[in-house]
Amino acid sequence: MGARPISDQGQRRVSYTERGIVLSVVALLGQLLEVYVGAPRVWMLVVLFVVAIGGFGFLIAGRTPFGFPHTWLVPMSLLLWTGSAVVSFLGALISSTDEELLGFLGYAYVLVGASYLLPTYALQRRPGRIFLWIAFLCTTAAPSVVFNRNLAILQAAAVLLFAFAFVLALLRVAKGEIPAPPRGVGSLNPTTGPSA
Repeated sequence: MGARPISDQGQRRVSYTERGIVLSVVALLGQLLEVYVGAPRVWMLVVLFVVAIGGFGFLIAGRTPFGFPHTWLVPMSLLLWTGSAVVSFLGALISSTDEELLGFLGYAYVLVGASYLLPTYALQRRPGRIFLWIAFLCTTAAPSVVFNRNLAILQAAAVLLFAFAFVLALLRVAKGEIPAPPRGVGSLNPTTGPSA
């Protein structure tokens, strides 16, 4: 007896994951505007924030067909992302020197890097995971060059690598590679031959 195919509700949740990944890529690439346009306008930050929250919302709504650990990593990434915003805000309020602010930003960069590492990690193959880790390392190295021209290069590299890894995960979902088809569907059954 073969397993049932994914239900309509499961397919809908998979489409939520696809939408969440697309919105996350848009939010990531929007950060390039911040890097290259200079000081972003408030409306731009609000739009990117809303897009990022929408991406997280769709990722959370669509996580169940992919099973563990994806179901756990997506909410954890939202918590880390929220934590990075809180740490940045507190750093801006509390710090009286550039060095203190840099310390807070260091923690915020680690949290935001981890928040982008986790949501598609379980959906990746090895090359995608490598891109995620390299992007994370670029993100965590950024605070050490905050007052340096190389920050824009590191930020752009991290954003592009995260976006590329997200697209790799999106392609796997769109092709139907994940969630994995139920056991027995399209596989060779040694007793009855190929299954339908």
